[in-house]
Amino acid sequence: MNFISQSIIFVAYIVFFMYISTYYGARFVLCKTVYKYTIDIRPKAKQSTRFTSAKNHQCYTDHKILKWTKEFRAKLINNLHKRWKPLKQKVSIKYEFIFKNAKQKTWGKYKDTSPDIDNLCKAANDAIKGILIDDDKYIVSQQAIKLYSKEDCICIELELL
Repeated sequence: MNFISQSIIFVAYIVFFMYISTYYGARFVLCKTVYKYTIDIRPKAKQSTRFTSAKNHQCYTDHKILKWTKEFRAKLINNLHKRWKPLKQKVSIKYEFIFKNAKQKTWGKYKDTSPDIDNLCKAANDAIKGILIDDDKYIVSQQAIKLYSKEDCICIELELL
């Protein structure tokens, strides 16, 4: 069998597989691109914007979250390839917010106390903006989980859509 006939058979298999996948409602994906990062930092929640009590009512962000964001961004940049450019396409993002707990029996269990998971996601999304993704408008799907473990960290998984 020569190369051309092998290529034709391969293309026929791909077309057949795509037809079967579509018929049964499955989504056909030849290859998906997923980026995974682990940042060794304690997860921090971003609270609502605050206002000064002065007459002009200026809004500000707490200095603790600004310091945390700066540290997070520095650690994230150290994990990236030197030629990395922020993504400008739709992505699905998964977060694992892992909190340190000395009790070994709690490791791997869900954390059901504060901070709220949506505030954790807000802080992380703001921190990755301009580094991993160009803008958080490109996030079309998001999942998050809070767990206990022996060390603090944030695990990020980006899937290109």
